[in-house]
Amino acid sequence: MPPNSTFRVDLVDAYVGPRAETITHTSGTRERQINPTVVVVDGFSDNVETGDRMDILMDDLIDVFTAGVRQIGNAILEPTSVDPGELEASGAIYRAETIEFARTSIREGRS
Repeated sequence: MPPNSTFRVDLVDAYVGPRAETITHTSGTRERQINPTVVVVDGFSDNVETGDRMDILMDDLIDVFTAGVRQIGNAILEPTSVDPGELEASGAIYRAETIEFARTSIREGRS
């Protein structure tokens, strides 16, 4: 959870989670392997409404992230998994799903 954050129960929130990075240098190129995450958080209401809202949103986000691969120069952004769960913040529990991009790479230099 981002520091000093609060979530609104009536809206879906999202934030960029941790991103581990490794850098490899070869003759004339630099390749960065980044493993970013996006965490989507929603308040609980009734089971059907909460499930439907989050399922539709996650499907749409995966489609947007998959289609956006050409919008990032010299990089490949690829959603690789979705991990459902819960997030506790300020004493409340929220539904949360994490989208992982485990094979994100950026190559710079001569190739």
